[in-house]
Amino acid sequence: MTIYWLLFAIPAFATFTSDQRFAGAKREGWIIVWAVFVLAIGYRREIGCDWEPYVYLLELTRGMHITETWQIIDPGYATIDWFVGNVLDSDIFAVNLISGAIFVTGLIAFVRQQPSPSLALAVSVPYLVVVVAMGYTRQSIALGLIFWGLARLLDKPAWQYVVIVCLASFFHKTALLMLPIGLVAASRSQLAKALAISLLGVVLTYVLLSEHYESLWLHYVEEEMESEGGAIRVWMNALPTIFMLAVWKRWKERYSDYRVWFWIGMMSLLCVPLVSLASTAVDRVALYFTPIQLVVLSRLPELVRNEFMRPVWRFAGIALYATVLWVWLTRSIHADLCWLPYQTPWF
Repeated sequence: MTIYWLLFAIPAFATFTSDQRFAGAKREGWIIVWAVFVLAIGYRREIGCDWEPYVYLLELTRGMHITETWQIIDPGYATIDWFVGNVLDSDIFAVNLISGAIFVTGLIAFVRQQPSPSLALAVSVPYLVVVVAMGYTRQSIALGLIFWGLARLLDKPAWQYVVIVCLASFFHKTALLMLPIGLVAASRSQLAKALAISLLGVVLTYVLLSEHYESLWLHYVEEEMESEGGAIRVWMNALPTIFMLAVWKRWKERYSDYRVWFWIGMMSLLCVPLVSLASTAVDRVALYFTPIQLVVLSRLPELVRNEFMRPVWRFAGIALYATVLWVWLTRSIHADLCWLPYQTPWF
């Protein structure tokens, strides 16, 4: 499990030393961080409980026409499989490298906009990097694009976010649930364009993926699949929301994107009572609300009036997520079965 702790230690150490220096690091420094995370995700071997199905999908697409692959799995991921299998004639590691690069690029673009980038990155490691990026490959790509879209909401027109979410839905259809956030952030002048793009995205996604929706509902809801730890992960979004609301007045004064995080927070709270009804479905949906953890843990220390207490709050955040990683690696059945020991083709 050394590699998992290394990924956590890199941003955690930067938080304890000089987060401002980390935030303003030269482009080369961020490229190194990006490369370490992408290589760890891309060159994992037999990590994640869906490893065999993903290998099977890649082999299935070999020799197919690209449009045929779209009938098997979400067209975005199918296109990556088709490209790797038929153009590059490569293996699952190439697929995972491409997928990891998309996820990490979006994640880093997002954390760099936070007051404490290294703390936000450290918060992402226990669940988003280790579990999601190394286990739920398709949804990790969609989430990486969502991160990229959220990063652009601060200084770009909201319709661009809507376009990115529509793109994310071609890797995992559940990403469409994040479309309303773009409409919330849109100004009056942008609203009509954002609505039109949202409608177009829903129609296109339905046309391409309509045959999958019935099975999605049956698989996640009617069969009442149980997701181990689903309630815990839902509360990991809900608690930061509660902290944000506790300092809401100062939050609104300090951060111009407060409406975005208010609604993501409300959806996170809504997941708490719903998780008992359909734990797996709610668990997968709540994944898109996890950016609120990174945002709140990064911004909350900046709202503390006592300047000397800010390092204490940062330390508390690092300690909390170090505990999350330790508990998951040592107590989770899935970690023992599918994540440990970490393996690569190199050793």
